[in-house]
Amino acid sequence: MNSPAPSALIRRAATLVVLRPSDAGPQSLLLRRADKGDQNSNAWVFPGGLVDPGDAQCHDICHGLSDAQASAQLQLAAGGLDHHVAAIRECFEEAGLLLACDSAGQDLGSQHPALRALAEQRRRLAQGELELKALCEQEGIQLAANRLHYIAHWITPPVRPKRFDTRFFLTTVAADQQAEHDTIETVHHQWIRPADMLSSDEASRLMAPQRSVLETLAAFDSLPAIVQWAAQVQVVTRP
Repeated sequence: MNSPAPSALIRRAATLVVLRPSDAGPQSLLLRRADKGDQNSNAWVFPGGLVDPGDAQCHDICHGLSDAQASAQLQLAAGGLDHHVAAIRECFEEAGLLLACDSAGQDLGSQHPALRALAEQRRRLAQGELELKALCEQEGIQLAANRLHYIAHWITPPVRPKRFDTRFFLTTVAADQQAEHDTIETVHHQWIRPADMLSSDEASRLMAPQRSVLETLAAFDSLPAIVQWAAQVQVVTRP
C-alpha cells in the first residue's frame, strides 16, 4: 500500500494591508505579482512575503511594541514580532514604502532624508546584500511596528504545493503617499477603493485571502472607521 504524499512545508509569512485616504474614500495598495509559474503568478496582492531569519534581529529597532506583546497578540509563545518586521520589510522591498519613525516615535514623512537614503539601498536589501537593521541604525530610525493592526490569519490549504502561514496586518499612510513596485517580484501597482477592486474585471485575479480582506474593508465608509475596527480586533481566528 502506498504511503500518502507528505504535505508541503508550511512557511511563516506576513502581509501588510496599506490604506490611504482619498476624496472618494479609503484606497488600498495592491501589487500585481510577476508571472513565475506558481500559484501566485499574476495575482493582485497586498505587499508581503516570507519571514526571514534576519527579521528576529530587528526587535530592538521596533518602536512601541515588544516581542512579548506581539507574540501574545498573535497567540504565539515567542517570535511574534518577527511577523511585524517581515510585513514592514516586505512592503519596503516590494512597494518602496517604509513605515519608520524617529526614536521618539515621530513618523517620518515620505521625503525624510533618512528614507531617501534607504530607498537607494532597497534593491540590495531585497537581494540580501544588506541588513535592514544596520541601515536603520545608521540613519537613526526605527520600524513603526506599533502602527500595525493584526486583522487576519490564513494558512494555505494542504492541496497546494506551496503552503504559507500568513499573518495579515493593517496600517494607514498619508493621502499623498506614493508607491513604486520593484519590477521583479511585482510588475504593477495601484491604489484603489476595495469596493472598486471587487467589482472590477481584475477581481478574478484576487486570491481568497485578499478577496476576504477587501470584502471586510468595503463594508466601511471611512478610513477612521476602518482603523477603529482594526484597533479593536482582539482575537483573530483562521477561516
